Amino acid sequence: MLAHPLSVGVLLCFYMSQWMETHAALFLAPASVVDQLHLRAGDDAVDVKWSAVSKLKAGDLYANHYSLIQQAVEHIKALRHRM
Repeated sequence: MLAHPLSVGVLLCFYMSQWMETHAALFLAPASVVDQLHLRAGDDAVDVKWSAVSKLKAGDLYANHYSLIQQAVEHIKALRHRM
C-alpha cells in the first residue's frame, strides 16, 4: 500500500503516448478510497500493480519514470511539512 502516516493514499499514473512521451499525474486521496481501487492493465500494458515507493530502484522503471516518482515524493514531503 502506498499510504503514508497522514492516511493519504498516493496514486501516480503514467501514460505513454504513441510518440513515447510520458504523461504523469499524482493523485492524493484518503487511503480508504485508494484501498477500493482495483487496478487493471489496459490494452497497451501487460500488467499493473501497486508498488511501495520505498522499494523501487531507478532500474526498475522505464526511462525517466523513477525521477518522476522522486519528484512526487518530494512534493508529498513538502505537503507534510506544511501541515
